[in-house]
Amino acid sequence: MKEYIDNLEKMGLIKYGSVIPGDIIRSMAGIDLPETGTREQFRDPALKELSVSDYIRGRLISRGMYLSATKGDYRILSAGENQNQIYSYMKSADSKLKRAMRLYDNTPKEHMDNTVKARIHLRESALREQKKRKDSLS
Repeated sequence: MKEYIDNLEKMGLIKYGSVIPGDIIRSMAGIDLPETGTREQFRDPALKELSVSDYIRGRLISRGMYLSATKGDYRILSAGENQNQIYSYMKSADSKLKRAMRLYDNTPKEHMDNTVKARIHLRESALREQKKRKDSLS
């Protein structure tokens, strides 16, 4: 899949604020969306596109860039927009941490490792510190 990144770089599309037409991604991946068809005929190409876009997103994150999907196309966020995406990731992590704690609280303790609750609390503390830093910067 590395060739996807290489091709996008050759096209000059790997830069902040760049719009990448979805057709380019689909073409590189050999994805053909049918005009009409069954749910499965749409699902399989959509899953492949999701896999490809997720791969590209992961590689771009390593470069400090984020690939967002917008109406069938893609856009690399500007460097200034990355902060909102970071906060979105943190909010999602916070929500999952709350679910983890609820699951822990409702699981019979004889089936739990003694370190689980400590790990949850460490992560909660880290998230609180990040929120404090975010709030102090606002």
